[in-house]
Amino acid sequence: MEQEGRTYRGERFRALARYVTSRSQADPAFDRAKLASLLYHCDFLAYARLGDSITGATYRKSAEGPWPECLDAELDGMEGIGEDADRSLFGDEEVAVIEQALRDREAPDSELSTHIESLTRYVDDGEVIAYNLVFVSTEPPSPEATRAAQEVAERLGRVARAG
Repeated sequence: MEQEGRTYRGERFRALARYVTSRSQADPAFDRAKLASLLYHCDFLAYARLGDSITGATYRKSAEGPWPECLDAELDGMEGIGEDADRSLFGDEEVAVIEQALRDREAPDSELSTHIESLTRYVDDGEVIAYNLVFVSTEPPSPEATRAAQEVAERLGRVARAG
């Protein structure tokens, strides 16, 4: 279970699952799909902000949303999923990212969080959601960027000048 040269870290995955589950006990609608979504958000937010995911898990697009390949196997083997997790596995910056993801569950308060949730539109059902998609802009290019790209394409002989 490796993606983009990233090693899956099962102990950290289980600790993160425990952490977000213990923090979500007040949510009566909390289920595996919400857990999967929170794990995804934590990992991708960490990748965008810190340069690496927390768990190294591989996520695939599913009908229920982003789904970690290892989720079902890990949860089936875990006891005490709702217990408090050992936070010592996470650095302070990672804990800040996790807390941000938990806050974003209710109402995303950043453009980055909204962007992370929209990444699945770039992949088909069943496909891996690449971590580096967090760096793909969903905004149309500015007129200046379009002109610059056209100039480069013209210099390379890739397009003919209009007019």
